[in-house]
Amino acid sequence: MSGPSKIIIGVLLALAAAGVGMWEYRGYARERDALVTRIALYKQDIDKRERELEGSARVKRTLRKFADASLGVDEATVSASLRTALNEIVAHYGLIEPTVTSNKATAVRNPAVEVHPTELADRKRKDLRAPDFYTIAATVSGKGTLEQAVRTLATLELQPWVHRIDGFNLKPIGKEHDRVELTVMLTTAFLPEKELRSRTVGPEPHAWRPVEEWEFAAWRGIVAKNIFKEPPRAPQVAGRDPGSEPGAPTPPAPPSAASYSDWVVSGIARGRDGVELMLVNEKTKEWKTISVGGRVMDAKFIDGSGEVAKIQIGQEMFEVRSGQRLSERKPVSQ
Repeated sequence: MSGPSKIIIGVLLALAAAGVGMWEYRGYARERDALVTRIALYKQDIDKRERELEGSARVKRTLRKFADASLGVDEATVSASLRTALNEIVAHYGLIEPTVTSNKATAVRNPAVEVHPTELADRKRKDLRAPDFYTIAATVSGKGTLEQAVRTLATLELQPWVHRIDGFNLKPIGKEHDRVELTVMLTTAFLPEKELRSRTVGPEPHAWRPVEEWEFAAWRGIVAKNIFKEPPRAPQVAGRDPGSEPGAPTPPAPPSAASYSDWVVSGIARGRDGVELMLVNEKTKEWKTISVGGRVMDAKFIDGSGEVAKIQIGQEMFEVRSGQRLSERKPVSQ
């Protein structure tokens, strides 16, 4: 073989070797790029997981706080505690004809399962289908004075256990609209996982507390002006002085001394110190809450239950009902 032919063959072999090497390099490069991409994705997942773990302690603390503020971890316990608390609150403020009803527990699931079902792996979707928590709806109602109803509503709103006031209704009843029927719809929630509770027992069963006077101050304006009750008619002017000018303003009447007709019994409740009598002066809008032995004018509060209070004036005993004036008292035998 001549010299030029050997050179040509050598060049061809070199080019072939270079081509094979380039092909192998490209195959390796593709595999390497795929591995680099997978490593980057794994790193993103690891970073995401680390961020989730950093926030898990905060989430767990929040869940424990929620669980500890609930009335229990199962439907029977929560339903019984809720109904008992509602009955006791209504009885505390003297509402009559009370009714308390509750529904079965309703499971609340993660909305992500329904919003993005195709974006979740089968296993993840199955995990999310488990209820996040349960809710129990209840309705409580009763009849009484406006103050009794509003105090009941204020007490229901401030209870420490997990709940939400969904709505309420005040319906005037009676010929004089001096009574109302209160209906309150509310919902409580609970987590079924016992291990989330930081103590074996959460709030004491059906634990509740009455509204304090400073807390009730925000509601007092609603009670002071009973929008359901018709305002008293303006007194008729019998005549005017012969020497008075037509259209001249009538001089105001001199202030009269306080009388029993000014004081209205707004409610009878059982507080921490025993039975309490709540009254309002319709003339001055003054409010009084007196315990047994307390006085308004010369009337001494002796005892009370339900809608009837017993008072003593001098040596005589009387009874007066919620919504009545002290002047409408009736004598009773001692």
